[in-house]
Parts: sequence; C-alpha cells; structure tokens
Amino acid sequence: MIETWCWRCGIEYPMLEDSEWSVIQTAHAFMHEDRAAPMRQLAADARRLGLSQPRAIDRNAPLVAQRLWHMIAGFEMFTGILETSPNPIYHHVLSAYGPPCSCCGKLLRTRNATYCVACGTRA
Repeated sequence: MIETWCWRCGIEYPMLEDSEWSVIQTAHAFMHEDRAAPMRQLAADARRLGLSQPRAIDRNAPLVAQRLWHMIAGFEMFTGILETSPNPIYHHVLSAYGPPCSCCGKLLRTRNATYCVACGTRA
C-alpha cells in the first residue's frame, strides 16, 4: 500500500499495489463457488501474509456491499480503511495510474496521459 494523490477523490489516499490487488482479485474469482468462498480465500491469504483476519460481513450494509464484501474487507486488510462501497476500490489501484508529474509529483490519470490534471503540466 502506498499513499498518494487520487485525482478522482482529490486527496492523498491509500493505493493498492499489484500484489495486494491480486489477493483481492483471487478472492473475487471464488465468487462462483459459493457466497462464503471469497471470504474464506481472503482469510487464507491473510494468514499466509501475516495480516489480520478480514472483517466479517456487515449484514446492515447495502446488498451490493454484502455481495462484494471480500473487496471491502481486502481493501481494509491492506490499507486500514473501511470503504462503504466496493466501487472506489477499483480506482485505488496504483498500476491504473501513470507516473508522477514532473512538476507537482501527483500521479498522472493514466499511463498514456499527456498532461497532469492537478497542475496542467504537459507530460
């Protein structure tokens, strides 16, 4: 996990590194087995990596959050931040962004960006 500028949120925010994102994606791939399989996989990976166990499903959360709880729990496992929705997790993956801007140091929106959204400097 690296904390850096998120242009969508407009703040410094934790970004998942590829190795962390792959743990969450692996758990996500187990969705078709049964509803508990992704959380079992995430718990196994937490033990393997020496991390704290993922948070149990919040039964008061919206249905989509319950269904994708393994993503929310995985993000919290690596960053310490409990998201309320799985949607922002997709754009908090470091490899989705480009390199830091040569002027302000904030990440470019994509690897193919031609200018920095934060300061306007041409890449």
